[in-house]
Amino acid sequence: MSLKFFKTSLFCFAFWGVLLGLNPAGTSRAEAAIAGDIPKQPEHSFVYDENRLLSAQDVAYFNTLSEELFQKTGVRMAVAFLDDMGYRESRNFAADIGSAWEIGGPGDKGILIFAALKQQRRTIQVGAHSASFFSESKLRSMEQNILVPQFRIQKYGEGITSLAYHLAESIAQSKSIQLDTPAPNLEQDSSMPLSHKIFISLVALFLIIAFRFRKGSTAKSSAQSLFRNDTFGGALNERSSFNGKF
Repeated sequence: MSLKFFKTSLFCFAFWGVLLGLNPAGTSRAEAAIAGDIPKQPEHSFVYDENRLLSAQDVAYFNTLSEELFQKTGVRMAVAFLDDMGYRESRNFAADIGSAWEIGGPGDKGILIFAALKQQRRTIQVGAHSASFFSESKLRSMEQNILVPQFRIQKYGEGITSLAYHLAESIAQSKSIQLDTPAPNLEQDSSMPLSHKIFISLVALFLIIAFRFRKGSTAKSSAQSLFRNDTFGGALNERSSFNGKF
């Protein structure tokens, strides 16, 4: 082995040794960021809203409801609404956040509403004590029927505050306690999806044309009638499951 080859090999080993020493796990900073660090718990608030998609009124309402629920039942609620959770699994990540924030305190009575916008993932993480108030099926049903419809139309504040109220109300009823915080005032949904608007417009146009045509035509037999009994018999079906997505 020549001296030149030995020096070159030694330099390569030293170079890679320095790199691995600076980053023992062998991952880049970008990969570490994508993995998703636990966000810092907000001060004087139970709402972490990374993109500030909730209004000040939504945050104030949630904080008031969470504080009242804690004072009357010992159960604390919080929200972690992230932009990007990286490659983390939503339930495990939510559990890690809940533990880091110590939402439930020593009695593990916390409830965390978690959502990641980029991955379109959401979950409700409950502490061991709070789990006695909800079955797994009930939590998933509340997500699907309360949170998801509002998130689909980008009404994130309405979805979170409404879900929080139903969670708090369920706990209060199980403890025979009356909450003073009223249900949130949800705005009437005026942002109907474009596909629904187009469908309704086409149906209305068809009805108008059909009505005028029928009115101007001579009487015909029922078998030749423009409107048959089964013309609009089919119902539009929405997707019933989102596999944890919005």
